[in-house]
Amino acid sequence: MEDNRWKQAFGGIALSEDDKEELWNQLERRITRHPGRRHAMRAAAVLAAVVIAGIGTTLMIDAMTGSRLANALGIWKTEKDSQEIVQTVTDYYYIELDSVYAPEVIECSDTRIIFANSFGLVVYDRKREQVAGTIDLQKIQCNYFNADTLQTRFLLMDDQLTVYNLSKKKVSGKYYVFDLNQCKDRGDGIIALETVKTGPASGQLEKKWKVQAKSRISTWEDHSRKEELSDKMYSEYSIQWETGDHIRYRSYLVAEGTEEIEAPAEKKHQLMMYHRRLDTNKTTKEGLNIQVDKTGKNGVPAEEGLPAYRYQGKDLVRKALSDCFASDLSRYEGKRRNRKGEEMQIEPDREDLEKRDLSVPLIDIVDIKKGKKYTKVCGTFRWASYSLSGNTLYEAGEGGGIGVAYLQKTAEGYKVKKILHPRDGGLLAGDLKEFCGGNGKLVSEMLECDLRKLSRNVLKEYVKQNDLDIHYVKQFGWDPEKIW
Repeated sequence: MEDNRWKQAFGGIALSEDDKEELWNQLERRITRHPGRRHAMRAAAVLAAVVIAGIGTTLMIDAMTGSRLANALGIWKTEKDSQEIVQTVTDYYYIELDSVYAPEVIECSDTRIIFANSFGLVVYDRKREQVAGTIDLQKIQCNYFNADTLQTRFLLMDDQLTVYNLSKKKVSGKYYVFDLNQCKDRGDGIIALETVKTGPASGQLEKKWKVQAKSRISTWEDHSRKEELSDKMYSEYSIQWETGDHIRYRSYLVAEGTEEIEAPAEKKHQLMMYHRRLDTNKTTKEGLNIQVDKTGKNGVPAEEGLPAYRYQGKDLVRKALSDCFASDLSRYEGKRRNRKGEEMQIEPDREDLEKRDLSVPLIDIVDIKKGKKYTKVCGTFRWASYSLSGNTLYEAGEGGGIGVAYLQKTAEGYKVKKILHPRDGGLLAGDLKEFCGGNGKLVSEMLECDLRKLSRNVLKEYVKQNDLDIHYVKQFGWDPEKIW
C-alpha cells in the first residue's frame, strides 16, 4: 500500500510508464537496502526530494535514469508549487484565516494584476486570463500583512519587484528582487519565481516605496457607494492606475459569494477585480479565471497531512484527558450550567474542525482530589486548532475552558466521565469557588492560566515528537512566533 502511494506521486509527470517504473525500482532498491527506520526515513526523504525538489535533483535523476527525466520533473515541481500558492492565496477559508481583507493589490495595468497576502504572491495575466507566476513569500519570510510589529513592502519598478520588511516601522533584514519578465510568454504554464538578487535592505527602499504608495488609496474611505462593499471582503487599499488610452481607474479585489444555479443552497465564491473609472465614477467588474473555494484545503491529501496529536507522557490523568479529546470531543468540550443550574452539553463545530490541519488539547491542572466515586480535577481543559501553510501554523479555532473534570479509575488508568464549565457573568466566581471546594487560591490559579505559553509548549512537544519542519505559529493580528 505504501509502495502504491509513492508510485502515485509520479502520476502527474509527463514520462513514459517504463521511465516511471525504472525510477521507482531504483529508489525502492535504495530503501530496502537499509531496513532500519532512520535509513528508511532518509530514503523516503530522497524520494520526496525527487518529486518536489528543484535544480539539485537533476544530477541525482541523471545518475539513475538519464537526463530525459530531469526536465519533466522540473516542470511538474514548478506547477505543483505554484498551484498550491494560488490555492491558499485565493481560498476563501485562508483569506479569512489571517485577514479581514481580500488580498492586497500591488499592481493593476492593461496586461497584468499582481496581488498577495500572507500565503504568497500571484501574477495574473489579464490578456491570457490566467495565472502566469507566483512567489513563495513564506520562503523568504516576507509575508507580513496582518502582524503587530512586522510589515512587508512591495516596490515595483517596471518588471523588477523588490520585496522587503519593516520591523517597528523601520526597514529590516534583506531585500529580494524578482524579475517579472519571466512570467511573459509562458503559454499555459505557471512559473514559480525565484530571487534574482538580494542584499541588506536600506532606508532608500522605503523612500522609493512612499513615492509609489501615492497610488494606494483606502478602499472604504474612497468608495462613494459604500453599500456595495458592506457585505463583501475587499482589498484594504485600491490601486490607482492609467490605461494606454489614458483612462484612470482605481481598482481593488473583492472575494464575493454568488449563488449557484444548480444548487441554490450552496455558495460559490468568486474573486473579482472592481475597476472604478474616475471620470464617470462607474464601476465595472472583472472575474478572475481562478477557482475560489472555501474548503480550507491547501492541496495536501488527507493521508499525507499532519499526524494527529497523541499524548506520550506518563501522567495518567493527563493521558485520560488527552485521550478523551482525541476520541470523544463532545465529552471533552464539556457541559455548562444554564441560569437554572441545569447542565447543558456544548457541541463543537465538527464540520469546521475538519478543515483544520491540526487540533491539540490545552490542559493545565491546578488540583486533583481523589474520591470514592470520582477523581475531581480542577484546571483548564481547552483545545486549539491550526491550519498549516509553509512552515507556519495559523491559529484557526478554539474551544473548551476552565472548569472541573470528573474521572473514574480503571484498570489502565482513568476515564473521563464529564467536564463541567462555570456559568458566565456574575455566576462565574460562585461556580468556580464551588468547583474548588471554597479554595480561593485554586480559583486564582485557574483564572491566571497562561494560554499562550501553554499552547506553545504543547506545539513544541508535538513538532519534536513527529520531527516536523514547522517553526512558527501565528495568532490573528500578531507577529508569528517561533515554536522552538
